[in-house]
Amino acid sequence: MQFNWVTTLASLACPIYFEQSYLSLFANHSGAKLVILQLTKNSSLAFLPLELQPVGDDYWEASSAYGYGGLWSDEAFFVTPEEHAALLDFLQSQRIIAVFLRHAPFAQNQYCWPENKHTLNRITYTRGLEANITLTEFCASSHQKIRWSINAALRQHLVVEFQSADSWKASDVKDFYRIYHAAMSEKKTNPFYLFDEDFFLLHASAFGRQCELAIVRDTKNNQIIAGALFLMDTAGWVHYHLSALMRDYPASQFHELLLAESIVHYGNRGYTFFHIGGGHTLDESDGLSLFKKKFATKKLNFDVSTWICNEKIYYQERQLLPLQHPTYFLINEARGEQGVLFNSL
Repeated sequence: MQFNWVTTLASLACPIYFEQSYLSLFANHSGAKLVILQLTKNSSLAFLPLELQPVGDDYWEASSAYGYGGLWSDEAFFVTPEEHAALLDFLQSQRIIAVFLRHAPFAQNQYCWPENKHTLNRITYTRGLEANITLTEFCASSHQKIRWSINAALRQHLVVEFQSADSWKASDVKDFYRIYHAAMSEKKTNPFYLFDEDFFLLHASAFGRQCELAIVRDTKNNQIIAGALFLMDTAGWVHYHLSALMRDYPASQFHELLLAESIVHYGNRGYTFFHIGGGHTLDESDGLSLFKKKFATKKLNFDVSTWICNEKIYYQERQLLPLQHPTYFLINEARGEQGVLFNSL
């Protein structure tokens, strides 16, 4: 197997998380250096996008971008234990001391690697989409509790509106961001995930028609009370990207309405799969997991990988400065110097 750095990922139908627009947007947000490693095996190619952050004296640690990543190939591609060892040797020669990967459950690309080189982190949820369906028909085929919630939201005169990023109203994006910021701040989320208003607006130039804003509006007062950003890709997937709602708003069940209308909307747009995402715990007992599970038709494993390429330097760097989060794998995150990507030792 050969390893080479390349500037772009050569693929005609990759998920949006592997597209240059996505990788560049989030690398810029995190202040990371974006690199793409090409793996060549016989005549087959695979690509591993990485964000590099400096550690110590001219060393780096590497990770997937926010969201999902790992290895992508347009064909079946499997790395043997010997080839994986050679990969770590190559990365060490490039002064990369550790790698953290968030594999893409909808691509099942964790299985490209040897079995002991990835670990189950959480469960994520997906749904197959249907064309030519109405909200009424969706409700008729759904569980009684979902049907009741949607009807309750409609009785409160709530509506869901979709706006493509290439023509959305900046004022609506800003209103949604304020809801998002308030919700994340209430949860005491790591500041990295608060993003900012400009970052939300940058989705327009980065993705254009591959991104949409969905908002829930109370037509009684014209107020936006919830919203979500969706990403679409040429592989037929729609991804539930960023979402938030007003927790203290008197109307109820609007989250169910948002998700139901989205399932109908994107099915009628011709997309085939909806990646709803996961919750907070592996045992699926948290509220977010329970909510998303109600709308899913299939569950997928979300795996992560933590690889040490240079043990001597890695452990040396961990001892140089106090660690605010000693269980985190990446050194910068253990020191509290950047966002946390769900990694631990």
